[in-house]
Amino acid sequence: MKELLKESVLQIKEILFFNQNISSLKRCQKSVFFSLATLIIIVCRFVSVWNMPDVFCDEQDILDHMTSILTTGYDMQENYLPLFPQVGVGLTTYVYLYPMMFFLSFFGVTPIRARVVQQILTILACFLIAYGTKIWSGNVKMFWITLITALTLPWGFVQTNKIWDPSFVPVYFGIYFFFFSLLMKKHTMRKVTVYVYAIIVSISLVVLATVYPPVRIPAVAMWIYSFIWALKAKRIKIEHIMVAIAVAFLTSLPLLINLLEPNFNERSLTLFIFSQDLTLSQQIHQIFKSFGELFNPSFLFFGGDIIYRHSLPVFGMLGTISIIPIFVFLRKQEWNSIVRYMLFVIIMTYFSVALTYDYQPHGLRSCLAWPVFSILISHGWLKISEYEQGKYNLLWIVLFSVHFLCYFVSYLLIQHGIITLYA
Repeated sequence: MKELLKESVLQIKEILFFNQNISSLKRCQKSVFFSLATLIIIVCRFVSVWNMPDVFCDEQDILDHMTSILTTGYDMQENYLPLFPQVGVGLTTYVYLYPMMFFLSFFGVTPIRARVVQQILTILACFLIAYGTKIWSGNVKMFWITLITALTLPWGFVQTNKIWDPSFVPVYFGIYFFFFSLLMKKHTMRKVTVYVYAIIVSISLVVLATVYPPVRIPAVAMWIYSFIWALKAKRIKIEHIMVAIAVAFLTSLPLLINLLEPNFNERSLTLFIFSQDLTLSQQIHQIFKSFGELFNPSFLFFGGDIIYRHSLPVFGMLGTISIIPIFVFLRKQEWNSIVRYMLFVIIMTYFSVALTYDYQPHGLRSCLAWPVFSILISHGWLKISEYEQGKYNLLWIVLFSVHFLCYFVSYLLIQHGIITLYA
């Protein structure tokens, strides 16, 4: 009887060990699949860079500024090491210009090299966003789904190929989101670690507000919301917030000083809804109208932004395929903390854009929304992958792959003028 019991225990151990091996094998297979898919998408992004034959006038202005500053220290308007050089009818910013100059100083300032650098930084930002999502969810699969979604979302696919400051929005958002996720992670941290995370979160949000004017309102709102949230969750204390405020003030001084100059705000005031010759009721009506149009299914899924260089007006800003995960997300999603927070960021981003009395909807001005949407859409894809033990996984993978391939090919054909879009 004793030997029989011993043999039974050994059999159970073998079964458990075998099952663990199967589980490990499945995880390994999934990791290999996701890694291969990510590699293919990254290659496609670099192919898209190499297939952009020309630059727009404001992109050329930025490149000229970089070349001139690297050569003489002065920009094209004879300003020495400027913080906000003139580009077209607007301004570019030092938190875009000088990081790009740093990388390009090693390779030379050319359109293709600038776009390669931007692609590398965007890909790294997508990794940070995906890893931050994984920290919040505790789900490794969520990391891969978020990464692939962020890399393929049409909204970001086009905009990060352009040589302009909005291409750095996902970079600074990614840094912020990654370190804020670490700050909110439920584990014991040393006091100095909390200070470091809080300072990086504070600096990254100030830089995010600096890099692109339409992002200023949501960035400030995110700063306030993030630290209140972290305080309520007992992840930080009042002294951490005081240090973060001091750091934010010092980091934002160049922007604050320039905001006091009348010419600095000229374009923003021209587009500001309350600067228009409208009654108060008309202004409020226009804000609600513009806000609602940014949720328009045509804008998000079918037509996109009619200005070509802001999007590819064939698949919409989020891609037609995103209707599926968003529907699943809205129908079955548990409204956890990360979902509520991402919705808050989207609302604040849209509100900021709605204060602009200009062509609506505007894919470029609302560019902060695309990294956030990628997180929400990935929640929908995750639910789909879990549906009836992943019964329809292959179907969704095929649909997604075909959609991305069609989008990618259309993008290349339009770049070469084989397909012409008239807006």
